[in-house]
Amino acid sequence: MQTTEDILKAIESDVEGITSKMLGDLITQFRSKEGKKRQKLWDRYTLEDVPIYHHEVANFIKVNEKLAHDFYADIVDTKTGYMGNEVTTTLNREKYKTDGVLDETEYQADREHLRDFQIKT
Repeated sequence: MQTTEDILKAIESDVEGITSKMLGDLITQFRSKEGKKRQKLWDRYTLEDVPIYHHEVANFIKVNEKLAHDFYADIVDTKTGYMGNEVTTTLNREKYKTDGVLDETEYQADREHLRDFQIKT
């Protein structure tokens, strides 16, 4: 394995054959270890190789794998919830009270908005 000092000495000696061989060895070493891991992360980042592309489903005819998002897992996570408990959303009526009186119109408007959101998701 070459160190930085070895490479600097080879560059200073101005022998192109040694320098190019050392750099070639470094590139090969980098690609075989760290480079593969970084390339895999880069491929995932650029959506070239995403786990959903390799996801096998029971009925492959109905699946559109052009999207790089695992909607099946999202559906299961949403319905299952956290640790098996269903995820629920509610409004706190106390937050809509001013001087002990409930602001019914604002509460109902937010409640309808929340209901619409739940229906869409």
